[in-house]
Amino acid sequence: MELIALVISILMAIVIARITPIFAGLRSTSERLRESETRYRTIFENSPISIWEEDFSAVKTRFEHLRLEGVSDLEAYFEQHPEVVAQCADLARIVDVNQAALALHGAASKEALMTGLATPSRQNHSMPSTMN
Repeated sequence: MELIALVISILMAIVIARITPIFAGLRSTSERLRESETRYRTIFENSPISIWEEDFSAVKTRFEHLRLEGVSDLEAYFEQHPEVVAQCADLARIVDVNQAALALHGAASKEALMTGLATPSRQNHSMPSTMN
């Protein structure tokens, strides 16, 4: 019985000795990731250029659905269905803007700027001239 306890103790010591550096490495990786995120956030927020972080994943999904429905020429389809262009624009989501974007648009806060753009006016549904 004492021999089993001794073997278990030795095995536990070996496992702990092998696992400890792994966890130390993970902590170090986590710290580097956190530092990188902080550095990115500082550059993003303080850049003198207006930066918008946007999410177009829902637009991509809509395009994939159109392809599955047999649409092979998106440009021609959008010219025939300008309302879908507006729908796709509504699917794009603004995730964040920086301070320069606020200053450029005279917005008091990110929320004010992003909320004001959440329901854009859709008076002209034509394709941009660069697409014609």
